[in-house]
Amino acid sequence: MILRQNRGPNTALSVPCPLERENGELKCKIQHINHETTLEKELMKNKLETKCELLTQKNKTQSDKINKLDLVLGEINKEMEESVHKVTAYTLDETEKELQNLESEPNVIVLHFLTNELMNKNPNDCVDRMTRMCDYIRTRFHNIKIVISLPTPRSDSEDHNSNGQLNNSNENQVQGR
Repeated sequence: MILRQNRGPNTALSVPCPLERENGELKCKIQHINHETTLEKELMKNKLETKCELLTQKNKTQSDKINKLDLVLGEINKEMEESVHKVTAYTLDETEKELQNLESEPNVIVLHFLTNELMNKNPNDCVDRMTRMCDYIRTRFHNIKIVISLPTPRSDSEDHNSNGQLNNSNENQVQGR
């Protein structure tokens, strides 16, 4: 609502009423808030874009590192494939033959035997034969490390399982020499 005050024959002066003034002030405040909100949004957008760029660069750096590690791992696997030689022998006789046929000196030899032998041989005889094999290996290959894998528990026969346990205790005595 506008109040008019006459000052003369053709002059009119507008005087805003208090509600219109308050309405104008509120519109001004809203425009100011909208402007501040727009600025805050722009700042937030810039911060997020900067953070996104940094994370992208970090991700690329990590991806490069992973790719380099993959290459190194591939080379290591290739070297291992070339340097690991696995021989399977199911009896002590077969194991002795394979040991005699070794052409180059290994760094480490892993022996997992006696599980099959214990089904039909005396545990003490098996340990004696295993001891002779280890002595042969040490004599032939002076710098070798010998790893002996103990017989695994058996579920097919309590006698074989007991022989394996007896054999394990005998092997521990041999390894202590």
